[in-house]
Amino acid sequence: MHSGVTDRMLAVQAGVMLGLALALGVRVPGGLAGSRLMLAAAALLGAGVGAASHALALLARKQETMFAVMNFVLLPATFVSTILMTDRLMPDWMRRVAALNPVNWAAELARGALNGLPLGDLIASLSLLAAFAFLCAAAAAAAFHRYRHAT
Repeated sequence: MHSGVTDRMLAVQAGVMLGLALALGVRVPGGLAGSRLMLAAAALLGAGVGAASHALALLARKQETMFAVMNFVLLPATFVSTILMTDRLMPDWMRRVAALNPVNWAAELARGALNGLPLGDLIASLSLLAAFAFLCAAAAAAAFHRYRHAT
């Protein structure tokens, strides 16, 4: 799957979830700008993960290997983030790992945007996610170059 499709798909899924939440009575203090920033967080995370999976698939050349490695990385990344548990309840080592976790950056960015935090407070997470997506896209491009010249 193309990473452009992946990030749009994640943004659409996040938009559907947000729409359902609004229909059920959830109010978003961040308003439309916060909602858009939350969708941007989903798109950037999706772009990065999609590009990383492409790079891995091109290098491994086996679908099973790519699925195994991505699941091995993404499942713990989800658990070592503030998606399921507030950082105040995390042990110190887990907080340090979460600070380096792109899934956590997206969760913090989305939560802050929806709660109406000023953009200045969210710019670090937004910048880290953009850098993550860019580096993964560069890795995918390099893997494609290597793949193209190996065959």
